[in-house]
Amino acid sequence: MSFLFPLFLAASGLIAIPVILHFMNRHVPNKIIFPSIRFIMKDNEYHKGKRGLQDKILLLIRILLILIITLLFAKPFLEKAMQVNSRSYEEIVFFYDLSYSMSSGDSKRFFKQETEKILAAHPNARVAAVFSSHQVEKLLKMGTTQTRLFDSIKSQNVRYSAGNHNAAFNEITPLFSHELEIKKYLYVLSDIQKYDWQKRDLTIIDPSVHIKFVKKENPQKENLAILSVSFERMKSKKQKLIQCTVTVKNYGLNKLSCPLILRAGQLEMKSDITVQASATHLEIFTLVNPPSNTATARLDINDQITGDNSYAFWIANETAVQVAVISDSKKDKAIEEFFLKKIISIKESGYTHFACSFLKANTITADSLEHYQIIYSTDSIYALNDTQMKALNQWMKNGGLLIYFSGKKSDASLSRLNKFKMSQVKYNGIHGDFNKLKAYFIGSVNKDSQVMSIFVDGRSDLNYLPIYRHIRFKLPDPKNAIFSAPNGDALLTHETLGNGHLFCFAVNLSPEWSDFPTSLSIVPLLRNIMNLLSAGSSVLSYSPGDEQSLRERGIHDFKFEKMPSVTLVNSIPVETNVSRMESSLQYMEDYQLSERNKIEEG
Repeated sequence: MSFLFPLFLAASGLIAIPVILHFMNRHVPNKIIFPSIRFIMKDNEYHKGKRGLQDKILLLIRILLILIITLLFAKPFLEKAMQVNSRSYEEIVFFYDLSYSMSSGDSKRFFKQETEKILAAHPNARVAAVFSSHQVEKLLKMGTTQTRLFDSIKSQNVRYSAGNHNAAFNEITPLFSHELEIKKYLYVLSDIQKYDWQKRDLTIIDPSVHIKFVKKENPQKENLAILSVSFERMKSKKQKLIQCTVTVKNYGLNKLSCPLILRAGQLEMKSDITVQASATHLEIFTLVNPPSNTATARLDINDQITGDNSYAFWIANETAVQVAVISDSKKDKAIEEFFLKKIISIKESGYTHFACSFLKANTITADSLEHYQIIYSTDSIYALNDTQMKALNQWMKNGGLLIYFSGKKSDASLSRLNKFKMSQVKYNGIHGDFNKLKAYFIGSVNKDSQVMSIFVDGRSDLNYLPIYRHIRFKLPDPKNAIFSAPNGDALLTHETLGNGHLFCFAVNLSPEWSDFPTSLSIVPLLRNIMNLLSAGSSVLSYSPGDEQSLRERGIHDFKFEKMPSVTLVNSIPVETNVSRMESSLQYMEDYQLSERNKIEEG
């Protein structure tokens, strides 16, 4: 026999209470006998014996009562019977995909119908649920009632973002119990879009959990989307002319036609377009004296995904942020300068534009620094004299952003930064293999850093980058490290001076040091450093939602704080499927998650 709650057996020790009371109340007969009342003794002895018997029975009853109550709470059971019962006892976690591609068709009806089928197939199951878009939207713990489950399905709506379910899958395994005999199931209700999933999503689920996919079939097979809008200001002395080029893509297998409407304030232009299957179409509009600083391109079509049919953008003048790259004229810096120029010069709609210039270390003056908001140094700080270092120090205090890449002269460069109180990070040698026979990897990331917010959804290859050698930094405070190697060596640090910022990379942009320059993460990382710390807030350049829908959500000025993924205006997300990642409707069959996880369509 076993007990479901064996800790309650400790309460059996309470039987000591009636035993103690029994001995405390025990009558001790008087041994002084008077001859005149000797006849009373015989009667007293008779009653004493009878009372002693009654006390023992009462003691036994009290002990048995305490033991019975203890057993009721401990819940004894036969192990054999429990094994038979556990085979019919199951646990199910429902995973509901709320990413934007699920807006195609009636997703709530799909969730409800498929959930009813699954529950009918598992009548004795306890259930839990996770609702996920780019984050966990709602979590229902194991033991949730069916009424609450269906109420949650009814109340949860599809979100305005591409899916990222890694955070949700981290929550799934803890929802299950630790009983090995219980069968555990994870039912994923999703349209299985390629860009919603990552290779490691399902690998973090306990291997004892049976994973089954219930795939939502999209009701249509056509989708037309506005990919981008570019514009050019045409020279004219009498009029303000803006030429807008709208790029439209047909993701379907059939030719599609619809009106394309461009509107700026009260000015509206319309063109009927036809886009061949799987083709891209360019439509050019010329706005003459537009009465607004914002414009909206819209496809007048009710297709499979409506979130990519509108594109709002800013058409006012935008001044590029000036960026300088300081070099020391060494030939081995050519590769680094090439990468930096490409990264800085990329133009991203909706984000600040940057203009790149190259400066020789010996030409820097206080006046020349005033033209730049951001400066990159390819390990050339050592070449600056004292006057130049003082000018650079003052430039940083005034709000400049300095990004330093290490190199063979880091000892001298960091020493100069230390001397002029621009950095407390000290040089502590070079670590690594110059023959590239051994690689190191990023081991820890400071997720609280504003710079790393660009990778909050986990879509980064930072942890997989081979690093062959790096400068060892000695930090004044471990909190200065943004990410580090497994041995604790900081690979990127952040310090402030006045209103300015200094970032120090322990590697440079040479392939001899690491694969960082060719990684998927370098562009978003460096541009996020520039966007977050130099631009601050900016003007909204695009938002896939027409002006009317934006105003209905309380958005009038089209200004927003810079965000790495979903843009928030007045705390409302307005970037709807902005990257168009889900417009292509590429299913998971085309994207293998892992050998372990195969799709089982429900």
